[in-house]
This record gives sequence, C-alpha cells and structure tokens, in this order.
Amino acid sequence: TLAPDEYKAMGDALGALERQGVNRLALQALHLLALTGCRKGEITNLKKHEIDTNSGCFRFDDTKTGAQNRPVGQSAMNVLEDVAESESEYVFPAKRGDGALEGKKVFSGVFAEAKLKGVTAHVLRHSYASVALELGYSELTIAGLLGHSISSVTGRYTHHVDRSLVAAADRVSKVVFERMTGEGVKVGEV
Repeated sequence: TLAPDEYKAMGDALGALERQGVNRLALQALHLLALTGCRKGEITNLKKHEIDTNSGCFRFDDTKTGAQNRPVGQSAMNVLEDVAESESEYVFPAKRGDGALEGKKVFSGVFAEAKLKGVTAHVLRHSYASVALELGYSELTIAGLLGHSISSVTGRYTHHVDRSLVAAADRVSKVVFERMTGEGVKVGEV
C-alpha cells in the first residue's frame, strides 16, 4: 500500500506528466482510481450513465460481482467534473475507435515518474482500503466501499446507496486527495 509520501510522489508525477502533454484522460482515470478504490476496469470502462452525482455513487451495470452501486466521495466527483466531454458513452474513451481507454502505458509512466516500484493500479485499491482502515472504518464498511459482495436479504432488495457508506467514501477520498496534493491533513483531523 502507498504511504503518505508515496501518494504525494504520485500526485506530483500526475501534475508533471500533465504539463508534459501526456494523455490527460488517462491521468484523470488514474487519479480517479486512487480516489475511489475501484478496480482498473471499473474506471476505464466507466459509462456516463453509471455516474449518479445526486446519490454520490457509481451505478455499475456490471462488475466482477455483477451490477452494483458503489459509494464515491466528493473528491472523486470533482475529478469527474473536470473530464472533457465527448460523444462516447465512456467517461474515458479510447483515443482511437469506439472503445474505452486502456491506460496501462500511462499508468506505468506515472508510477515510474513517481519512482514507485512494484505499484500497479490494483495497489491503489489496496491503498484506499488501508486509508479507510487507518480512519477506523470496520471491515464491513471497507467491504462496502470496495464493492465486495455482502449477501444479505435486505441487500438483494435495496437499490439505494447507504448514506453512511457515501460519507465514509467522502472521508477516505478526501484524505487520499490531500495526501496526493501535499495538504498534509492528519488522519485524526478529518
């Protein structure tokens, strides 16, 4: 998982590569991965209709565990507000063709620029969970933030996003954002 200084190095690398003209959509997708704890494919294949800003969630048509609602913090929603509009159904369309962004080359470039050895997009998911744990969230809450399937009778019938999970996602994404930008908020201050 990423330590606070590694998040800062990644944030600096994202800024440096953007100034160098590297694919901005891919950089934004990686930023969103860090702020949501989503799987790489969930972000690179994110469709515009899956974003529910009013409820603070993504309403994925399909994930590793099927269709689901995933709480998303305001820091992540702010990244989405800055993404350029396109005709594509995808938030992060491929440069060529009708498909979704791949991003692997750019993501690897960010990690190399930040001198983060062995870090992949999936490490960001683990890091997000670690920040949630640092903030004192339970395993059940963290599972909800990551979209792990939790089978319950109620869960099969509800289509609303748990407001407490959205609040938790907001708090975790805020800490990750502040670590990436170097604002240095301490966990106890959030």
